[in-house]
Amino acid sequence: MYRLGVGAIIVKSNIGVWQGKRIDNINGWQLPQGGIEENENPEEAVLREVYEETGIKNVEMIGNNDVWYQYDFPKEVREKVWNGCYVGQKQRWFVLRFYGTDEEIDILKEPVEFSAWRWCSVKSVIEDVVSFKRCAYEKFIRDYNHVISDIINITVSE
Repeated sequence: MYRLGVGAIIVKSNIGVWQGKRIDNINGWQLPQGGIEENENPEEAVLREVYEETGIKNVEMIGNNDVWYQYDFPKEVREKVWNGCYVGQKQRWFVLRFYGTDEEIDILKEPVEFSAWRWCSVKSVIEDVVSFKRCAYEKFIRDYNHVISDIINITVSE
């Protein structure tokens, strides 16, 4: 069984994509993501998750499709998370344009998930995510290429 969730590609005009460094994996950077709560739709869930993990409220949802992207957990991860009841995650991804200031970003809200954050290139988003998520990241980044590149004024392949 796959855990249903959402993820956010937060893009700042002419700057890049928001990425957080996982507190539980010194080599793992990722985009904000999380589960969908009972009686919550994916659009509500992604805005809640973004706020909980980053403190960001000043966003506009500009990219949304009905595709569910999935990845499997490696065995060692599967045994550690959610009592081993999920083989992986199945997620809807959204592109959010950030129009606030960096001062509103607060990764120290409880529960803390990130130890650091940065604005980075799309290439870094794909290269720096843990390997078992990389294929899913490549797929949704490709699907949203036109939206992301319009905001940061570069193509995803750069």
